[in-house]
Amino acid sequence: MLEILPRPQQIEQSQLNMWVDEAIWGHRLYDEQTPWLCILEMLCITQSEASNGRAFVESKPNDFKIYPRLYLRNILFNNPHIEAIATEGLDDNERWQMWMDAIASNVGGLASPDFSYLKSRFESFKDFAEIVKFLQSSAIEGDSNKRWSSKFVFPYGPDCLYEDLRVTGEKVTNDRRFFGRTGELLYLMLCRSGRGEEILSRLENTGIITHNYSSEYRGSKWNQLVLALQSPADRSAPRTSGSPPYLPCERLPEYEQLADDWLNILRCD
Repeated sequence: MLEILPRPQQIEQSQLNMWVDEAIWGHRLYDEQTPWLCILEMLCITQSEASNGRAFVESKPNDFKIYPRLYLRNILFNNPHIEAIATEGLDDNERWQMWMDAIASNVGGLASPDFSYLKSRFESFKDFAEIVKFLQSSAIEGDSNKRWSSKFVFPYGPDCLYEDLRVTGEKVTNDRRFFGRTGELLYLMLCRSGRGEEILSRLENTGIITHNYSSEYRGSKWNQLVLALQSPADRSAPRTSGSPPYLPCERLPEYEQLADDWLNILRCD
């Protein structure tokens, strides 16, 4: 007999009247969520739980806390002026000022944006523009026509991980259009595989995940490139993901097979 876990308490106490499919099957495997976005959603949750010392340890339904990183995302994906300004025949101070005026008029999700911290981190505006161009070119599905708040930097390290959002002016809300919970189900399957400790160790060896995430953490040189674009605000006030995911079956051989596939890949370095 399959052992079926009880529904999350938050669901029992909520006002949802049509929680039917989820009660039978758990949260759905969302077939429009691409493999890349499934992996990114899972890594966001893993980093959130690693920061709290409980990665791949499922003691109760947890509310995951994930960073929005709105400064980073505006710079990389909501920044149409940067290339033109970099080629303007102006001195460096004029380029910085022109760009800051341009992005301030276009920024989303930030009430009082201040990008002045960037000027002290780069030797020139052109250096800044080249790093932005590199990170744009290596972005996940970077050539898609998705809205800017649903585009994702390559996961070089924990400072590259953030949630899918809907941004309307200064209003920011969690969205499930591209993070459709399939990554959350993947995380729960790996939790229940009995292989979580080794998976975590190998993910930490890659530098993508760390249990020691703090204001002093810098990570790999690639993570540091992404970090150089971020305001201190991007490392503060993570958002709660909302209602927890539900995966009914406590044990399945498929969970172990899935984890073994991950470990076979991660052991290849």
